[in-house]
Amino acid sequence: MEKPDPTVREVPYGLHARHVLDVWTAVGPTPAPLVLFIHGGGFVSDSKEIIWAELIHALREIGCAVAAINYRYCGPGLPLPGPMLDAARALQFLRATAARWNIDPKRIGLCGGSAGATAALWLACRKDLEEPKSPDPIARQSTRVSCAFVWDAQTSYDPRFVRLNVGGDVDRHELLPVLFQLPPEQFYSAEAFKLYREISPIEHVSAGCPPMFLYYSDPAVPLLPDDEPSRIGHHPSFGPPFRRQVESVGGLCVLRHKTDYRNEHETMIQDMKAFLQQNLR
Repeated sequence: MEKPDPTVREVPYGLHARHVLDVWTAVGPTPAPLVLFIHGGGFVSDSKEIIWAELIHALREIGCAVAAINYRYCGPGLPLPGPMLDAARALQFLRATAARWNIDPKRIGLCGGSAGATAALWLACRKDLEEPKSPDPIARQSTRVSCAFVWDAQTSYDPRFVRLNVGGDVDRHELLPVLFQLPPEQFYSAEAFKLYREISPIEHVSAGCPPMFLYYSDPAVPLLPDDEPSRIGHHPSFGPPFRRQVESVGGLCVLRHKTDYRNEHETMIQDMKAFLQQNLR
């Protein structure tokens, strides 16, 4: 399937070179709901170009506009939640300029995989980042969304959570010093625990969170201490504690695993379309 060209590409939403986005507008005279795609790559690689053709076609089939963003990578001077805040800024920009793209600013959903999934859940759960008194009209926009559909999300970055729920040896994961901008000997410091609370979606779950759908593609097999740390990031065990937390405050969190599907990819796309149609009405 051929990827359609964006209606507009490389639109700046901020000052950094990676603060750009592409938009595929919906067909029709009335303002359409928007689905914002946040790419994965561990917050250190990849770009908006990894959005795949089938996803764009599926979303436009149900009458949605689509946007895909780049964000700054984690590195010296930029730990998490820097890239997540970039995604928030992109969301606010799209809401502020909704008329330009024939978008309904009240119907915005999020999607993404891996790091992008975590950013989407963080945005969906976190308190509104709007600054009503800001001189910047974009910053005055809300960051609340209608729903989120994600795959292979990390719901917490706290090593204690990972050790308890996922297994493996999280302290050996090579990305942690980059994401946290902390040396390993400080992973269990008061400063680190404060950071984990800020960047972990599960820590921001509260009453009023929008409906969320979490899909995992890896086998639901507990990790052993000597397993490769790289296996931790997409592990399905991130899902159940998050769903329990959402349900404990009366929210909706759908959790699916590849073993639930006979035709994994096709059925996931159908689930996504049905979920977004239901929650972007």
